[in-house]
Amino acid sequence: MSHSFFEEPILNSPDAAPSRHHALDGEGQPTGRLPVSRRHPSTLIERVLSEREAL
Repeated sequence: MSHSFFEEPILNSPDAAPSRHHALDGEGQPTGRLPVSRRHPSTLIERVLSEREAL
């Protein structure tokens, strides 16, 4: 039986630190594989302001 993201979209308790996440492809879409038992790496994307926005 294959795992579906839509069968169990929420994996973690709201009261505990996240411990599992769905495997995602390069575009951020679920791959259909079993959930990964580790925290998802955090990423920070900073917006670079243009000269007009910075003023």
